[in-house]
Amino acid sequence: VPEEEKRNEIIDAAKRAQFVLSQIAPGAKIMLHDNDSYMDKMKTVKGKATSNGNFSYKNNVDGSYGVEVQINAEKANAGTIFHEFGHVALLEKFGNSAEEFGRLKNVLSSVISSDVNNRLNDFVKNYNYTERSEEFLAEFTSIFMEDAEEMSQGAVAQIAMAINAIMRKITGGRYVPFKNIN
Repeated sequence: VPEEEKRNEIIDAAKRAQFVLSQIAPGAKIMLHDNDSYMDKMKTVKGKATSNGNFSYKNNVDGSYGVEVQINAEKANAGTIFHEFGHVALLEKFGNSAEEFGRLKNVLSSVISSDVNNRLNDFVKNYNYTERSEEFLAEFTSIFMEDAEEMSQGAVAQIAMAINAIMRKITGGRYVPFKNIN
């Protein structure tokens, strides 16, 4: 992928994710970094410098908390942005509830293909057991946003309905990403 095309893909993904974040986590910011500034930022938020993306809560001057998504634009892709967005959306609505994440994972697992299910389960193997459902859902967000064009229309419709239900709950009905889905 030519460098400019990759940069535009990342910027487009960041804009799309920022719009949704503004609905569920007002004040949340997606910040794109070059490699050096990303590594510097990971030191301040206690993130992994070897990662391509990270989200964290920050304490604002007024005592409130804000959300920041940090993206290493030199190493990341659009999927990285959508994965980190998935974490923010889940944690903003459900807190750090492994039980709730498990229920959501089970709903999605029942409507996605076995190939995608296997891909997601392989992805989460390296995480602690208590983090696996959240990581499954965050990575599902990434896969869905990147691979929806390759899925059958019926599968996409089922997933879209499940995502709509989740997003209605997350945003209190203010945001439904997929219109005209039966």
